[in-house]
Amino acid sequence: MSNNFTTSASVNETENHNSGAPKKSKKILTIVLSVVAVAVIAVICVSVFSTDYVSVVKDGALNAYPDATVGETFEKFFAEPSWETFEAESGERIVEFKGVCEYYGEDADCTIQFEIEDDDETFEIYTIELDGEPLSEIEIAAMIEVIYSE
Repeated sequence: MSNNFTTSASVNETENHNSGAPKKSKKILTIVLSVVAVAVIAVICVSVFSTDYVSVVKDGALNAYPDATVGETFEKFFAEPSWETFEAESGERIVEFKGVCEYYGEDADCTIQFEIEDDDETFEIYTIELDGEPLSEIEIAAMIEVIYSE
């Protein structure tokens, strides 16, 4: 009689073990799919965020030069142009342009940041750096004049 009891217990253990495997597998699959879905949504949100504000600046014009878009002018003047957007620690939405230009006969890395205004349609120059050094307001005005005179 004890043999039957042992055999019966072994069968029950096997059934419980086998019935748990599909549940565990299903849980893992659900978790993996959830993580993938969140990642895809995050990538889409970042892409949309990035594209919109970069386009606002590239397709826009500076007040002093209303007939020339920022994008065309900068991409004509600078070598290796690149654009990206981010939110500053203080909350401003920034579009950052990077390119290489000639400065006193030498190649210089130039970074120009634009702050997107609250209306999400206008912007202003936030800062300009040459080789990591910020320019003064007078130097910024002179740099913009040089960029647009080419």
